[in-house]
Amino acid sequence: MSDTFYGENQGVRAWRDPESGILWHYQALTGPQGTPTGAKIIGDHWEGLIPCTAIPEETAGTLAVPTHIDGLPVRIIGEGAFADCKRLERVDLPDGVVSVEREALCGCEALREVRIPDTVRTLGGRAPWAGGVFADCPNLRTLRLPAGLTRLGAHVFDGCTALETLDLPTGLTEIGEWCFNACTALRRIVIPEGVRRIGEWAFNECKALREVVFPRSLRVIEECAFWECESLRAAVLPDGVWYLGEAAFLDCSSLVELRLPAGLERLQDRSFTDCTALREVVLPEGLREIGTACFRDCTALERVTFPESLRVIGRFAFYGDDALRCPVFPAGLERIGEAAFPGTEAFRDAIVPPNCLCDLDAFGDEA
Repeated sequence: MSDTFYGENQGVRAWRDPESGILWHYQALTGPQGTPTGAKIIGDHWEGLIPCTAIPEETAGTLAVPTHIDGLPVRIIGEGAFADCKRLERVDLPDGVVSVEREALCGCEALREVRIPDTVRTLGGRAPWAGGVFADCPNLRTLRLPAGLTRLGAHVFDGCTALETLDLPTGLTEIGEWCFNACTALRRIVIPEGVRRIGEWAFNECKALREVVFPRSLRVIEECAFWECESLRAAVLPDGVWYLGEAAFLDCSSLVELRLPAGLERLQDRSFTDCTALREVVLPEGLREIGTACFRDCTALERVTFPESLRVIGRFAFYGDDALRCPVFPAGLERIGEAAFPGTEAFRDAIVPPNCLCDLDAFGDEA
């Protein structure tokens, strides 16, 4: 028996499971001819229109989502379906589900286990402001991701402070914005071959993260992706990476090994600011520009090797790096920005190419 809601909730139905007694709210999914093909479970976050959750918020213990609702196979777990069910400890999703949308299980404070079938292809939404599927689930320690998963959306594990280990499936192609933000217990992550993009703030404040294995398929690391990963010791980036975003590794204070990809043309602003353990940097051939404050306040940095391709060193690029020895500048260097280098004794007799324009206090005093 099902009931259909009218008015602004038209198309949303309610069906009571005769075995569990749970009243499910869902939408029928239809094919090209209008034939019903499946069901989408609806929660109270769905476009702000549904005045109910898929299940009562006081639901506790284990929840097994049925394979069929009102005779239709369950295909989508909709936005906010089980959000803020604070006593829910385990959720079993049925085979056949292909998508789990944003905020589906966010704020489930007692959640420890989730069974996700291999039929699931996407977790979460694309928009950077989209709430995460498992965001703010502080007791979720580990999770088996489905083999068929191709994309981790925005904020999926944002604030999962107990998450320690996670194996990413081989079919994955993208890690979305803020995906692992503030996962403060995460220690190691192997990003599988096939991933081409790591989104903005993806691993921000993963303070226990010591090791990241990057795949050869990787092409883009967006802004602030590893900001304040204070335990990260190495960033060995594959040669396919052509874009490294602003502040990508800012304040990675344990970083001692840095390998930048060949062919990278520009280092964005503040890419490695406050990497205070970094001692040596060899910049790759093909690099043409170092952005503003790129290596600023890398206080242990002693040696940097510039490629012959380098043309511009930006403002404050190495400012505050008082241990730095004066490097050999490439013959084709065209400009050194304001306060690019520390005003130390090592730079008192710096020799720059004759056609290089040096801005105010390029080797000088105040930032």
